[in-house]
Amino acid sequence: MRVLITGGSGFVGQALCPLLKESGHRPMVVSRTPERVRDRLPSGTDIRRSALDFVDTPPDAIVNLAGEPIAARRWSEAQKERLIDSRVNITHELVTLCEQLSHTGTAPRVMVSGSAMGFYGDQGEREVDEETPPHDEFAHRLCRRWEEAAQDVTEYGTRLAILRIGLVLDQGGGTLQRMLPPFRLGLGGRFGHGRQFMPGSTVRTWCG
Repeated sequence: MRVLITGGSGFVGQALCPLLKESGHRPMVVSRTPERVRDRLPSGTDIRRSALDFVDTPPDAIVNLAGEPIAARRWSEAQKERLIDSRVNITHELVTLCEQLSHTGTAPRVMVSGSAMGFYGDQGEREVDEETPPHDEFAHRLCRRWEEAAQDVTEYGTRLAILRIGLVLDQGGGTLQRMLPPFRLGLGGRFGHGRQFMPGSTVRTWCG
């Protein structure tokens, strides 16, 4: 099966690509800088600069993980726009790819599209499930626009699954990598009051 991945050079994407290849699938990756990510992906991975470049190699499935890292910089107004654009623009591009492929009956069967626990906003100490009304703040608006952009693929016969991902805690990257430096310097301590609700998972949770 041909699987098109955006965000393939990210923490989860780099783990997903080799697992797909080991399982007999063919990973295909969208990256603006193929020459920089090639060494991080399995040998022979088909890397192209735009999702639309794959119109001649129709994917059977899409995994949409692209996006500017959420905690990389302070959330200035300019950074907020970058966070939105880096998710929404590539998702629109994937929808356009599905539209073009639908004309030849080769639209992907499914698209798994990323979102985040930030969809719900700050809920204090409430237990949250998919029916919980979101708190209107930037994290929610970001995730809502990302999810709304993905909805259009269903018009072209592609099934859509949205993953509201929590903190990814694992060796080699993700949230844990950002937390470890002060501990390695002997300066680590408790994060806040210890009652924050933040669902965590490992890379294997999403790729296994």
